[in-house]
Amino acid sequence: MGWKIEEDGGAVYGPIVVQRAAYEAGMKLIEDERAGRLGGDKCFWAAEMRAEGCKAEGDEEGAAFWRKVQAFAYERDVCADRGTKIVILDEGQVYREGDEDRPGAIIL
Repeated sequence: MGWKIEEDGGAVYGPIVVQRAAYEAGMKLIEDERAGRLGGDKCFWAAEMRAEGCKAEGDEEGAAFWRKVQAFAYERDVCADRGTKIVILDEGQVYREGDEDRPGAIIL
């Protein structure tokens, strides 16, 4: 996530760039948090715990995935009311500046 200060002193956040699988897992955790299914934990804490669990089991790939989910969930939580754009990348896609203005980009 990037941010900059506008001339009027307000901060502009984003875009949040995320792979589709991490986006979908993060949105599921966000839904679980809202429904109270995380025992009062924040969604990004739940993702961090899953990453730590994977790491403890020697699953570095799983840990890396849940760290991506954690980063997305945290950034989304911080930027939820700021008009931040989300760019979801499918397998093999890379972010290019300006992708946040393409059709299909999500605005928080």
